[in-house]
Amino acid sequence: MSIKQPDFAKLNDSNYREWSTNMLAYLGIYGLKGIALGTETSSADEEDCKEFCKHLDQSFGLLYLALDDSQKIH
Repeated sequence: MSIKQPDFAKLNDSNYREWSTNMLAYLGIYGLKGIALGTETSSADEEDCKEFCKHLDQSFGLLYLALDDSQKIH
């Protein structure tokens, strides 16, 4: 599945509640919601660690792209 840009408003200084709900749903589409909620963890298994790190990287990228430029300075 190719990843698409979010089609909801980026996080700014006044829309956290709506943005966070949309972001969790968006991450859920790609099977990444567990990363944001802290429920996806890694084991000592090397393949599991690789998959977990891949999910971390994907989640970071999607979260960063969903930030308004004014929020990227924090």
